[in-house]
Amino acid sequence: MKREGISRRDFLRGTMASALGVAATGILGACSPAGAATDPATTSASVNEETTKAETTAAETTAAETAPQMESGQTAPVLESTPYEVYHTELLVIGTGNAGVWATQRAMEEGKTILMVDKGPFRHSGASAMSWDALMIWHDYAGMRTPDWQLINGETAQAAFDYLGGAEFNPYVESINHGQTLPFRDANGEVAPISPQLPKTTVSAFFRREMDALLGTGRINVMDQTMITDLLVNGDRCLGAIGIYLPTGRMRVIRADATIMASSGCTQIHGWLNIGYRGINSTDNTGDVPMAAFRHGLKIGESEFAQYDFNSIIFKDVAHTFGCGIGADAGELEVLFDANHERIFADDEVVNGNLGMCQRIGELVFKDKKGTANDGVYCTYTQESYETVRYPIMRNVRFFQEHGFDPIGNYFEVAAEMYEHGGAPIIDKNMMTELKGLFDVRGAGACGENGGPHMCHNRLYGHYTGKCAVNYLNAAPAVGEEEIDWTPVEEECRRLSEIRTRKVENGLRPHEIRRKIQAAGYRGFTIYRTTEMMEEAIAELERIRREDMPRQVLADDSTTFNVEWKSAIENINMLDSAEMSIRASLLREETRGCYFRPEFPQKDDVNWNCMLACHLEGDEMVFEKIPYPEIGG
Repeated sequence: MKREGISRRDFLRGTMASALGVAATGILGACSPAGAATDPATTSASVNEETTKAETTAAETTAAETAPQMESGQTAPVLESTPYEVYHTELLVIGTGNAGVWATQRAMEEGKTILMVDKGPFRHSGASAMSWDALMIWHDYAGMRTPDWQLINGETAQAAFDYLGGAEFNPYVESINHGQTLPFRDANGEVAPISPQLPKTTVSAFFRREMDALLGTGRINVMDQTMITDLLVNGDRCLGAIGIYLPTGRMRVIRADATIMASSGCTQIHGWLNIGYRGINSTDNTGDVPMAAFRHGLKIGESEFAQYDFNSIIFKDVAHTFGCGIGADAGELEVLFDANHERIFADDEVVNGNLGMCQRIGELVFKDKKGTANDGVYCTYTQESYETVRYPIMRNVRFFQEHGFDPIGNYFEVAAEMYEHGGAPIIDKNMMTELKGLFDVRGAGACGENGGPHMCHNRLYGHYTGKCAVNYLNAAPAVGEEEIDWTPVEEECRRLSEIRTRKVENGLRPHEIRRKIQAAGYRGFTIYRTTEMMEEAIAELERIRREDMPRQVLADDSTTFNVEWKSAIENINMLDSAEMSIRASLLREETRGCYFRPEFPQKDDVNWNCMLACHLEGDEMVFEKIPYPEIGG
């Protein structure tokens, strides 16, 4: 698995070999944390450029006087001043989606100073951006303790269950208290399920209310439109994070006594079909924070697992994803048909949920050759299915009827969309990673082959992670500012500046490279994965790393809302995530999770009932089998 050419670490640090014809631009002098830090607890308003100017003194730096020797075809490096700002908080929460909000709620009850950071605009990114405002899933947490519901071996999150789902837990009261005032009801006025396959689910919880309520307390602050690019690590302890305020390009350092990762995996690696991205998540889902942890030596687990639904419409010249399209969600088996328009699943068939559905369709498409030309299947609704299977289709059937296509009684093509992805640092029973003070709500071991947490898991693990972070804050010794080694900030400044100002002949723009990464990702990481497909995908990803990434250049080197700069940084994370995911899939010689492996069609618990964990050794991705941790107390 060793790569030719420049090493991963050298590339990430921006120390580009001259043989690649790339100028090391934007070289910085020492970055000093001399500026005064803001206190995020002083206001409930979102941190923005105005508060930055008023409250923060940036540590200005001056570029080095001399430039490196340049090869033919290179341009002179841009010498510039690159200040950064330092903020301090007790608890940093990276990600403002469901899990981040619930972790914050729990920590806020303990009176902690909390700063939430999000790459997108608060309340308009991540889960909120993807129309989840009108959906909340709850489960009978007492029932979740049964072996049938457990997601991994051992006492699966027993402590989390005990914490959130005590004997007095009433899901109906809990739902109403969190905004679920409009669930489906039957003729007698009783709360009714969305569908028979989801008997303990209600809808119409307004997740945005949770976010608004947090700001309304005046006890937290939100720093949105801030992309976290690295973790601030000293020794075996995480001391916060480093990032870019995207509207201005200004560097920000958040010093935190504890940090919670509540960001998503990397669904963006699932490629494109026709003109549509094959996923339902925000395009910000590029695995930035997990891959930053990976570069710091943390072990990443469960990267081979993902979850898919069949919701993409494939009409001529039209592409939709879940939010505005129609299709079949995980529970709607009765509306799925093969290429011969025959039902794929029998009435009342039990297929082990989304995992079994995807394995079956993967086998049908690849082995049985009963899929569509685009490796999809067909979907159609009867009037009865439209009236009873309401959740995934009720918003859009009338829209398509009004625009010339009636999904009731007519077949249309749907394909797999990735909506969850694993690939997170391994956590212990207290939801903490190998770095002290760094917690992960989505940590590897929490959900196993399911490929990432659903909303009920986000809520469960979010609350529990908030509690664990508070316990850590109450017990961990403080770190004085004078004790901190700020060298990682300086190195990150250099890396990001080099990415932004790189000049090279015959350069490739970030969107060109991203399409190549996604094409390889789709080739090797869909609902069926052959050895040949995965080996071809890995070879292409290695070629992209060796030949294309050193040629990645931006249209301009400005710092003001430079979306190509953001995309270029994300591409590095996506490339690592895609390669890791496909290599792990290739090593796991069995069918498990949401994909079918033709050469190994059966699940093999004797050899593979374990976690595949990946870490860096030099420039190599090294995998090892480790037992699943017992997350429960």
